[in-house]
This record gives sequence, C-alpha cells and structure tokens, in this order.
Amino acid sequence: MPTFAELLAQFSFLASGPASVGVLLTAALIVIFADWRISVLALAAQSILAGLLYSQILPPQVAGVKMMVGLLICVQLFITARTAYAAPPAVEGEPVGKSVARKDARKNARKTLGVSVGAPFRVVATLMVAVVSWQASTSPALQLSEVTAPVGLAVYGLIALGLLGLGLTEEPLRVGMCLITVLTGFELYYAAVEPALAVMALLAVMDFAVSLGACYLAVVRSLPQRSAAG
Repeated sequence: MPTFAELLAQFSFLASGPASVGVLLTAALIVIFADWRISVLALAAQSILAGLLYSQILPPQVAGVKMMVGLLICVQLFITARTAYAAPPAVEGEPVGKSVARKDARKNARKTLGVSVGAPFRVVATLMVAVVSWQASTSPALQLSEVTAPVGLAVYGLIALGLLGLGLTEEPLRVGMCLITVLTGFELYYAAVEPALAVMALLAVMDFAVSLGACYLAVVRSLPQRSAAG
C-alpha cells in the first residue's frame, strides 16, 4: 500500500496553482450556497486541497494528519446536519395543529437546503473578494515572503472569503464552516512561520473546538422547531 508521501508525489502537479484555485472555489461554494450538503462536500474538498498545499510547507506525514483532521470535522458536521435539519415524518390521524407544525418544520428545512437569500449579491461579492485576494497575493508590497505565490493566494483568499461568509450568515453550521475556512488560511501561513508539531497540534484542537461549538449550537437551535413539530 503506498504511503502518503508516495501519493503526494503522484499528485504533485496539483499541489501548487490548481490546489490554490481549488480551495478558493470551495470557499466560494460555502459562501454562496445554503445547502448544507454542498457546503460540507465543499469543505471536505477544501481539506484535501489544503493538505496538498500543506505538503509544500510541512513534512508529508504532518500534511496528511492535517488533511485527516479536516475530513473528520466534515464527518462531524455532516452527522450533525442530518440530525438538526431532519424534519419529523407526518403521522396519520394526528391533530391538525401538529400537522401544520410539521409542514412548517419541513418548509424551514427546505429553506436551509436552498440557495442563500441574495444569491446574486453573494456571487458578485465573492468574485470581488477573489479578485482582490489575487491582486494582494501578486502585489510586491503585500506578497507573503514566507510562502510561495500559490500558497499566498490561498491564504488571502481563504481568510477573505471566510470573513465574507461570516458577515453574511447567522446559521451555526455555516458560521462554523466559514470560521474553519478562515483558520485554514491562517494555518497555511503560520505553518511556514512556525512549523513546530506542538503548534500544529494546538491549531488542530482549535479546529475541532470550532466544529464542536458549531454543532452544539446547530442542535440547540433546532430543538424548539423539532419540539413544535413533534
């Protein structure tokens, strides 16, 4: 069975420009779409592509661990979303009031799965932020000397798009995904400045803490709605 270092060698052609553009696309999907399934899938792809970028800065084994941490967080978010957004099934012969409450719960669930409100504005804002991030990464005055230009583009883009998403949503899981996106951009840069294993472990714990907090708030927020439907 090939090691992670051997797998990275096979996909080394992706560990530069394509990976940096890919993480920006995944961050844009998280900002634009409200469907939690698309967002979680985009975050999983972001974790894989970020792992390829980490391989330019960290040893392959550490980059692999960072990738696995991101994928485990995505599994956690997926399970929580399935639990929080699942509308209770209708029961035959139930009172009218409960039936109406169930319909309202299903409507709210569909809203959560749809495209974000103000999608055209989100698309335009995302494109503007992506262009500004690209210009910042190529500007001599703002270029990050500690990392390569593609990694610098990913750093600027992830932080900027994550902050944009944080300003446009109040849903706990999406807030958590946007915050993890910001942290991923910060960690890509900080890994080049301070690649100590203890620091990398602390940052991984921080990612898990953000994910746990978002999952807890999402479940708590869904309880009144599910109680009314039940």
